[in-house]
Amino acid sequence: TRGGVAGPPPPPRHNPFLFFIVWTLQGIWVSCVGLPVFLLNTRPSESTHLGMLDAIGLCTWAAGFALQVLADAQKGAFRASGLNKEDFISTGLWSISRHPNYLGEIVLQCGLGLVATGGLPPGEWALAAVSPVFSALLLTCLSGLPPLEKHARKTWGGNAEYRRYVQETAILVPYPSSILTPFRRRADKAA
Repeated sequence: TRGGVAGPPPPPRHNPFLFFIVWTLQGIWVSCVGLPVFLLNTRPSESTHLGMLDAIGLCTWAAGFALQVLADAQKGAFRASGLNKEDFISTGLWSISRHPNYLGEIVLQCGLGLVATGGLPPGEWALAAVSPVFSALLLTCLSGLPPLEKHARKTWGGNAEYRRYVQETAILVPYPSSILTPFRRRADKAA
């Protein structure tokens, strides 16, 4: 942890090979995430117009951005309280998803991909889909959820309240029962 906030470990500077791998993966990530914009920038400006798909994409991007910013703000405020330095967050958006910030990132990447498809020929739509697919795979299978979940199990795995939180709360995409869980928790505390 850095400053009491769990996060990915810093690049392994002591091992040149691992350092190269980490920085190369980051370069690939930036290239994949930017691909829809790079593709759009290759089109002549007169060939692009905004349509319904663009509006849906922009709304999707805005929703994902808002979700990510709100989740990060809630976690920052939670950590800023001296009482919560070593606790896990289970309030706000974190009460319905254990990683709402990553969900927001994936949703905004989907929105960007949707906007790009409106200005691209159908043959390049698959290339625009690389960004959200790569981001989702990276965050859910490699650099995001796996190390954070492992760290959380190691840190709070012995805490019964944390185990209940994990059991009742979606890891990423809230499901109906996880949305109702915060209300059940409040009712249990009131009883």
